[in-house]
Amino acid sequence: MFDIAKDMLDLSLKAFVMNVELAKKIANMDDEVDKLYGETIQTFFKTAGEHKQEFMQITQLSFIARFIERIGD
Repeated sequence: MFDIAKDMLDLSLKAFVMNVELAKKIANMDDEVDKLYGETIQTFFKTAGEHKQEFMQITQLSFIARFIERIGD
């Protein structure tokens, strides 16, 4: 997820000079990041229910995933 978000940021800077095809590619990448974020959060919730002693770490990982997803936006 981080790698995709980083690539999106790099490509966005290039697309800023009016490269329409690159802008479309970035929009598709955003959809992929959104999907991965949703899957990640679902996995974290499931894991949190099974491993209550790891709740704080799972919470922190959830925040990190959210921040990466926001970079993609």
